[in-house]
Amino acid sequence: MDKYLVLGNPIGHSLSPSIHKMFAQQTNVQMIYDKQLVPLDEFNNCVDEFVEKGVKGFNVTLPFKGEAFAKTASVDGNAAVSMAVNTIKVDEESKLRGFNTDGIGLVRDLIDRLGLILPNSRILVLGAGGAARGIIGSLLGNLPSRIVIANRTVAKAEKLVSLFRDSNQRVPLGWTNLKSLNDDFDLIINTTSVGLEGKFDLIDEQVVRNKICYDLSYGVNAVFVSWARNCGASKATDGLGMLVEQAAESFFIWHGIRPKTQHVFDLLRSSH
Repeated sequence: MDKYLVLGNPIGHSLSPSIHKMFAQQTNVQMIYDKQLVPLDEFNNCVDEFVEKGVKGFNVTLPFKGEAFAKTASVDGNAAVSMAVNTIKVDEESKLRGFNTDGIGLVRDLIDRLGLILPNSRILVLGAGGAARGIIGSLLGNLPSRIVIANRTVAKAEKLVSLFRDSNQRVPLGWTNLKSLNDDFDLIINTTSVGLEGKFDLIDEQVVRNKICYDLSYGVNAVFVSWARNCGASKATDGLGMLVEQAAESFFIWHGIRPKTQHVFDLLRSSH
């Protein structure tokens, strides 16, 4: 049976094995999928070792998406722009092909599950790290009226904007600092890990009041969601749907079959 792994550090919390097991049962695909803790300085060696053992593909989570980008022999457009890989397919010659399915997963959750209309919307992205890099391209592809990236370090936000400038010709993409924000947005997406200590204090309450808010984190880590609700957001949700949708895209890349996601999402939501 073909084997697949999700690689990360930490990795114990990962729901990916449960998700892919349900996808496999639904589609009658015979596969083994496990999670693997990778030492922080051993990513390349671990991948080489698993490929030699016949592993057919990997999902990659924090903090290795940049290393996965450097490790792969070829990448898709999303991975090329974001310089981050979260899905690796091992081809018949044992070469590694890299993909980034994060942005696809987010957009599918926003549109198909939450019913949002992204064209002509005003989007605020909080954070300018790897998580933000992974979603900006897909958001731009849905032609919002503008996207603003806000970060504690403005230079980092400016650098992220410049990264997408060549590939973005139609949507205004700007940056600002966190304290200069107003409430002139329709959708606010948190890509930061701020709040993992139990509180969220990046922006003023008025920024999210009566707005739609989305946190890329899920479950107990999505402190932004409860904070936004308490501040009067019209809707606030975590990234569990994005997790399921990006996994479905990975499954399609590996097996050529696109699994149905709603039942999987419902089961995970009821248990987490």
